[in-house]
This record gives sequence, structure tokens and C-alpha cells, in this order.
Amino acid sequence: GAVMKYFKHLSRSLNDSLIFEAVEKFGGDGYMVYFGILEMMADEFDVHNPGVYDVSLKKVCKYLQLSRQKTVKILAFFDQKAKINHKKNIGFLVNLAGDRIIIKCPKFKALADDYTRKILNKKSG
Repeated sequence: GAVMKYFKHLSRSLNDSLIFEAVEKFGGDGYMVYFGILEMMADEFDVHNPGVYDVSLKKVCKYLQLSRQKTVKILAFFDQKAKINHKKNIGFLVNLAGDRIIIKCPKFKALADDYTRKILNKKSG
């Protein structure tokens, strides 16, 4: 897929209640998992399926340099928050199936850089 050049990282993210709670609960690892996942999604961005990322858990753990147990625990936290706040479109949903993780982040499209957004707009007609 096309590599997203960058995604909009909102300044003051540490004040965002989702990020704040993740850091409160997991320390810097909470912050790193959230933005690390978004970076990985951007690296392997799929214009045909924006906001959906299918990756091996092993790769995520290696990239984030965290244990499998800790990574799964933090991803479960973000998944739970996304489910509770589904109307607000917060965070991302995580589906763990064996060693594969499927991450769904519907708002990821909105965070895309202008170049990527132009490609997405062409795709959607």
C-alpha cells in the first residue's frame, strides 16, 4: 500500500482523556502503544481499506519493544474504551485472533496528510 507521509498528531494529546488515562494506567507505554500503532498503520496504510490494519502481534511487540502480555493488556484497554465510546469514535478497536491483530480506527482517515487524503478522495469518487 501507499505510505502515508504523516498523520495529524494533535498537540496537547496528553490532555486527551483517553491518552491521559492510558498513561495513568500504563505509564509511557500507554502513550507509546497508542501512537506506535498509529505510526505502524501509517507505514502500511491501505487506501483500499483505510483505517483497518491487519498485523502480527509478534511484529507489534517487536516494534514497540514490549512484552506480549503488556501489549495485549494495553490494546485491550484501548479496545474497551473504543467500544464504550463508539459514538464518539475514540481510539481504535482491536480484534486479536491467534497471532494476528486487526485494528480498526475509523477516524484514521481524517488524520491523513493532504497527499493521502487526495488519493482517498479519488478512490471514493
